[in-house]
Amino acid sequence: MRNTLTLADAEDLVEQYAQGVDEMEGYPGRRDYFRDLYRGWQQAYLPRVCELLDGEAPGRSLDVGPGWGTMLFWLASRGWNVSACDIMPIGGFVTHELLRDAPAAYHRHNIEHGPLPSSPHFDLILMTQVVGHLKWRPDQALRNVRAMLAPGGRAVISVLNVEHFPGEYSHTDWRQVPTRDSGADPDPLMNVCCYTVEQFGDLLGSVFGGVEYVQTEPVIIAVCR
Repeated sequence: MRNTLTLADAEDLVEQYAQGVDEMEGYPGRRDYFRDLYRGWQQAYLPRVCELLDGEAPGRSLDVGPGWGTMLFWLASRGWNVSACDIMPIGGFVTHELLRDAPAAYHRHNIEHGPLPSSPHFDLILMTQVVGHLKWRPDQALRNVRAMLAPGGRAVISVLNVEHFPGEYSHTDWRQVPTRDSGADPDPLMNVCCYTVEQFGDLLGSVFGGVEYVQTEPVIIAVCR
């Protein structure tokens, strides 16, 4: 049985597996990206997520948009049955070797299109740093997340707090983001919509019955039921 991993332990492992990601045209140095940039960026939100979940009784978990896979290792080492869902193919971020050794199941699926087909319900769903990138109205994607929660389950969801991360965003209100059936082209920007604490709470409150903030700066993290 794997020893329980600290966040730093999980990041050390992911840094090793990141050397096996597929190089992509236009992204030189991709294999060093986790070490040089992404690992430091995770410190803005993952320590609080781990603090929140540490000591929880394990169950079924799903990481929607798992990035490089840090939380897959962290949760699996605590006995969780771990799955991931992403639009990227295996090898783009998460490698076959990481999924084998975590271990974790992988579903290549766009959460904006619906819940995972024929999926079990999950006791925990993570969706960290995904909502701001969604091309279509984020409330629909969040309804798909809610549909996969088991009774009594919770979703831990985070976004950038725009007061700490000003920059180029297509929309300043989530209701401005086009719906999938609008006929609009997918937004070319990486950051489709920005959020204040109030705007994020408004979005989450439109989908979930209960929302609790566990961090608001510099990244907003909420637990939703």
